[in-house]
Formats: sequence, C-alpha cells, structure tokens
Amino acid sequence: MRRIVVIAVVLAACTACGAGPSTRPDVAVVQHQLGVAGATTTSAAPDNPAPPIEMPKSDLSWSDCTRSTLDRMHLGAGPAGLKLQCASVDVELDPGNSLQSFSLDALRASTPATPGDAAPVVLAAGTDRPATDALAQLATGPHAAILRSHPVVALDRRGIGGSGTLDCLTSAQRASLTTLADPTAPAMTQALSVLDTSKAATVACTDQISPAEQGFDALHAASDLDTLRRRWGVDRLALLTTGDGAAVALTYAAKVPNGLSRLVLDSPAPSNADTLTAAEQRIQGEEAALTAFVAQCASPGCPLGADPRAAVTDLLGRARAGTLPSVSVGALLTTIAQRLADPTTAWADRVTGLADLLARAGHDDPDALHTIASAVALTDGQFVAQCSDAPASPAAQRAVGVEPSWSSRYPDFGDYGMGRMLTCGAWPAHAAPPLPSTLPIPVLMLGGAADPVVGGGGPQSLATALNRVGTKTATVSWQGAGHPVLWNSDCAGTVVGRYLDSGALPAGGTACPA
Repeated sequence: MRRIVVIAVVLAACTACGAGPSTRPDVAVVQHQLGVAGATTTSAAPDNPAPPIEMPKSDLSWSDCTRSTLDRMHLGAGPAGLKLQCASVDVELDPGNSLQSFSLDALRASTPATPGDAAPVVLAAGTDRPATDALAQLATGPHAAILRSHPVVALDRRGIGGSGTLDCLTSAQRASLTTLADPTAPAMTQALSVLDTSKAATVACTDQISPAEQGFDALHAASDLDTLRRRWGVDRLALLTTGDGAAVALTYAAKVPNGLSRLVLDSPAPSNADTLTAAEQRIQGEEAALTAFVAQCASPGCPLGADPRAAVTDLLGRARAGTLPSVSVGALLTTIAQRLADPTTAWADRVTGLADLLARAGHDDPDALHTIASAVALTDGQFVAQCSDAPASPAAQRAVGVEPSWSSRYPDFGDYGMGRMLTCGAWPAHAAPPLPSTLPIPVLMLGGAADPVVGGGGPQSLATALNRVGTKTATVSWQGAGHPVLWNSDCAGTVVGRYLDSGALPAGGTACPA
C-alpha cells in the first residue's frame, strides 16, 4: 500500500477571492442574545466589548510574492500598490503526540492605505477553497475595504492549496466523486454506487495519509491557528472565517477559551447539523442561486434565449438522459454551482459567462462540453478535509427515502444532492468538532440569501448555539447570490470594518442589497 509522508512540505505559491454587487452602507442586522434569539434590535454596543486586536510580537519570515501569486491565479495586475507576501508556518502533525512537522502556506495582504501599525486579521477559509486563494481574490477584487484598516493573513488548511497538497485519488475516482451515479438508475442503485465510490476513495486516501488519518479535521486546523498565535506571541487572534471554516473557529475557541479578540463568521455552515439537514440547506442555496441566475438572464440579449429557465431545464434533461455529449449531470450541476459561487467576477459577469457556456453546450460546442465535463466537485484534499468533519452519513435506505421529496421540491439539484450526501459514507467514524463552553466576545455573522456552497441556515443555527453559552451575536443579511458575503458586498464590508475597529456589534438598519 502507498503511504505519503505529510511532513516537511515546502512552501508553495500562495493566493485568493473577490467581486460582486452591493454598494449601499445600510444593513439589516439581527441581534441575538440568550433567550431572545432572532429578535431585531437597534440597541447600542454590548456592555462587554471585545479586547483590542494584538500586533504580533514576533512575525513570520515574509517574502514578496505579489507578482507570482497574481500570475498563478490569473488575477491581472491587481490594484496599484497591492502587496502580497508569502510565508510558511510549521505545525506539529499531531500536536503533543508527534515529533513530525508539517508546513502550511500563509499569505499576507496589504495596500498603501493599510496603516503600518494596524494589527492583522487572520482568515481561515472553508474547505471549498484555500484560504490563501480566497485572500488574493479578495485583495484584487472591488470589495477589499477591510485592507484599508487591517492587513489580512490567510493560513491554509492541511491538504488544501499548497499546504501539503494531497494526491491520493485517481482521475477516475475524482470523476466518480463528481458524476456520483447513473441518474437513470433506480434511487437505491444510485445510493449504493455512491457508497462504493466513497469506499474506494476512502481506502485510497486513508492508506496514503496513514498514520495521520485524523490529522486533517477541524480540531487539527484549530491547533494550527493556535500555533500561529503562539508563533506571533499574542494572547488572542482576530479571526475571519468563511463557510465551514466556522467549525475551525469554534473549535479553536473551545481549545483556547480566551484566544479571540474578534470573530467574524462569513456564510457559516450550520453548527453540528446532521447530514440530511446540511445537505438540504446546501441544495436550497443552490436552487436559490440558480433561480437568481435565471431571473438575471431573463433580460434581453441573454445567450440562453427568451426562456432561460426552459433552456437550463432542457440541458439538465439531456445530461440526465445521457444525450449531452461527454457531460454527466453531476459535472453540469457542479459547473453551475461553482460558477455562481465564484467571487472573482461581478454577479452580472458571472451570469453572462455561465449563460454563454451553457448556450454553447446546448449547441454541442466541443470546447464548452469539454469545459463542463472537466469539472471536479472535490479535490483530494477537499475530500479528506470535508469527510474528516462530516457527520455520520445516513444509511442508503434513509437517503433514498428523501429522494422523491427532494426531487419534487428541488427539481434541479435535489436528486444529485441525495447522492452527494453519501460521499463520505465510508469515512472512519469520528467525534464532532467541539463547541466552546464560553465565548466572551461579541460575534458577527454574515449570511447570504442564495449561497450555493453551504446554503443559508448557518447563521441562525450558530446564533442559537452561541446564545446558549451567553455569547451575543448579530447577523447581517445580504440579499445577493454567491459565496462568501464579504467578497461580494461593500455594504457587508462596511459593517465588518466597524466591528473590527470597535469590537461592538452593529445596530439595526436596512438589508444589504444584492
């Protein structure tokens, strides 16, 4: 059996995320506190303001990587004066139980407007993209207001990006994790097929990373944040997370009870939700994003014609029937969701680009078909990281039981989502990431109306969980489509900037517009 040595991984080029609508500074803020979760308020700042953000006493060994990062990610010239710096952080493979070390990529972003004496904010992205990629995309996009007040430092998660990139799957296995199953087969046959794929992928990856099978979960990612904190010589971190990076932040808060000065949870995944709940919320977000796409594309000149909904439905029908050359319905749905979530372009440009791609595919354009057929739902590192934290998968019978309802309520993504939630069905059992028993600072959350990565239920779920331990939270609602919010909305950026400066939760207002 093959084994990979996941130690002493050298620093790779760093990177990542940005763009979208929203310019108004008015915001809808739902403030929560124990016993009144969900109540709207215009109250003043909380009476337990957060401590100041700390400047590192000893820093990482940064080197300029602006040009190499922008070139690698095809991000163009970037804003004038943008500075991207790369470094590495050595972490223990298994903290406290191993002498082996592991090198993680870090990226620091600043602009000429960033105050030289401003303390950094740390970005821990979700498993959908490397944090360094997300930061480079934010820094080069139109919604990088956060850099006017603070530098941002991104730390990649193990196995994702250049931080010990995993290569444990064959190209056929990656394709199977995207295709999942023959959509014309009975639902039970589809479910069992996905479980077979999961078993093969699990064996391949756990064999290669052994004996570190449990070293890629949120608990170890939280330990890596703590390593950065200790490397800097500070008591607390100011932390910004996206997607399921929220689980890493809360695990860190449980591990280091007074280790945070700020916490922003952008588009968080739901807190310790079961597989069915998390899967359905994601499907709802994908359907909402596709609905927003169709509405935007209904304007004159849309490449999909006068009825874009019918055009998309026809294309999906052909893919399900196997009559769209070389393209599976899984690859088509993955392409749609990924492009609608991509924050590197403005929403209107995302819509135009996707509509053009789908229209060309509908006319059997070989380049368009190849682009869609090449879609990959999960990289090897994403598969390992997501399965390391995934709740127990339902039995095949339980998954098949929801398929009729989901296919009816969610006609585009429902049946595919049923199979997708079994992707981690063969991964070894593990405990859920711990939640903090106390979190003594106010927590700001951002949620989108049409999030195709995690759906929209995370903020309320986390507000409820945090309220139970006495933590005050506020949720800012963005009415647009995409993921994450800060990368798409100046309005949200204004709120985040005020929170970082003051440590106080915002008062009420109107919704952040799309």
